[in-house]
Amino acid sequence: MKVSGIFGDKRRPRYKDVDIEINGVTYQQNLYEVSFGPPRNAVMLGADFLKNVVVDIDYRNQRIRFFSNRDEIDLVSNVPFTKQRETGYPIILVNLNDEDERWVILDTAHSGGVLLEKRVATQNNWFERFSSSSSLVMGVNSMGYHNVIDLPKIKLGPYEVEKVQVAVPEINRLFRITSQYEQEHSRIRGRRVEGLIGYEALKHFRLLFDYRSGSIELSQAQASE
Repeated sequence: MKVSGIFGDKRRPRYKDVDIEINGVTYQQNLYEVSFGPPRNAVMLGADFLKNVVVDIDYRNQRIRFFSNRDEIDLVSNVPFTKQRETGYPIILVNLNDEDERWVILDTAHSGGVLLEKRVATQNNWFERFSSSSSLVMGVNSMGYHNVIDLPKIKLGPYEVEKVQVAVPEINRLFRITSQYEQEHSRIRGRRVEGLIGYEALKHFRLLFDYRSGSIELSQAQASE
C-alpha cells in the first residue's frame, strides 16, 4: 500500500486482519509497516481502530481510555470537526493568532504543535513578523527540515493556547496529506486541509473524540490526586 507522509509517499507492506488486544477486547486490524523513530514507538492507532471506540485522552495526567460502548460517556462537541472527503482524515478548524482560520488534521501521533502549509505563513507575513528557526524532523517515510515560527496564540473551540510553535516545511506543499480536497473529474469538494495539529498544542487538555459520529469535546484537564 502507498503510505502518505509529510515528506512524500512510499509503498509499504500491509498485514491484513491481525488481531490486536487492548484491555481484554480484541480488534481485527490491518497493519502498515512504517517508521516511528525509536524502537519504543511500536504502534500507531488510526481510523480503522478509532471508528470502533470513543477515545478519552487526558494529556496532562498521561492517561488514555477507550470506550467501545458509546452510552458509557457523555460527549458534548465544542470544536468544529468533520472528516475530509475522500481521505476520511479527522479535521478541525483552528484560529491562528486571530488573523486566519484553517482546517487541519487532528493527528494525535504528531509530537509537535501545528504544522502548516508554507503558503499560510507567507500570506500572513509570519516569517517577517515573528522569530523562527530551522529544525530537522522525521516523518513516517523520510526526514526533512522545517522552519519553526513562534506564533503568539491559537484558538481551539472555546480555548486559547499561547506561544505555539508552528512548523512550516521548507518544501512548498505537504504532499498528499493536505492536497486531497477535491475529487478528480467532479465538482464535489471537501474542506481544504492545510496542516496538522498534535501533542504540543493539545497537551494542556482532555480530549474526547468520537471519530464515527464526528464529535470532539475539549476541556481543561485537572491534575490527578
